[in-house]
Amino acid sequence: MNSGKNIPIHNLTFEKFQVMKLENGHPENFHDIHRHNFFEIIWFQETHENSRLELDFKEYSIKNNHICIIAPGQVFNMKLRGEKGFVFAISREIFQEVSEIEVILESGTHPFILDSESYTTCQVIAELIREEYQLPDQSYKSLLKSFLYHYYRAAYDFG
Repeated sequence: MNSGKNIPIHNLTFEKFQVMKLENGHPENFHDIHRHNFFEIIWFQETHENSRLELDFKEYSIKNNHICIIAPGQVFNMKLRGEKGFVFAISREIFQEVSEIEVILESGTHPFILDSESYTTCQVIAELIREEYQLPDQSYKSLLKSFLYHYYRAAYDFG
């Protein structure tokens, strides 16, 4: 892939946070190489033998329960082939409000696999976030903070 190519930037709409099931994701978001002006967490719960993504022009094989964060400005490319999971699109403002942003930006964002304990916890929290996301009071923020804490704990082995 040519890194000199003019790469389109995907923006969040008026919403500063979105959550959806990966299998219900908009195909245009997984059609070609692009960047984001927001953070995106993709949790691949079910994948296929040939599931792959590109992050900053490096290809990664994706397995069940891989999770990754795509920071604003990173180059991303993936073709959906029936993978299942969650996608969280989070504005910089909300991400800074609910997380230690420096940890993500300094530690790299290559995909990793959640262990079984983290999977169970994150699954419950992710479903709660999806439910709370439908409500107008933005109560999902405390759940998102908890989800990111468990993500950090699994990714960076602290607790």
